[in-house]
Amino acid sequence: MAKIPMTVVPKPEPHTRYVSARSGAGSKAWGPGHGDYSYVCGSCRDLILQSADPDKSVISLEDDEGNFIDVMRLREMVYKCKNCGAYNEIPQAHK
Repeated sequence: MAKIPMTVVPKPEPHTRYVSARSGAGSKAWGPGHGDYSYVCGSCRDLILQSADPDKSVISLEDDEGNFIDVMRLREMVYKCKNCGAYNEIPQAHK
């Protein structure tokens, strides 16, 4: 499986984009998912997304009635690297 470097971006302004940040002991990359790509930080090359498909993988939330609602695709998010603190997004070529 290919490990694709993500694009480093400036820290988003508050309330403009969803930022995913893993923290705490034992925090690892998102995944594994069911995709063909793994994405690494564009700065330090630490693994951020494992086995992801940026078009099919979504973040879902459960409502009060137990229904899951898809709220955004992985490619719409910004990821803060736990290792170096850089902000990353899935590269344009993979969107």
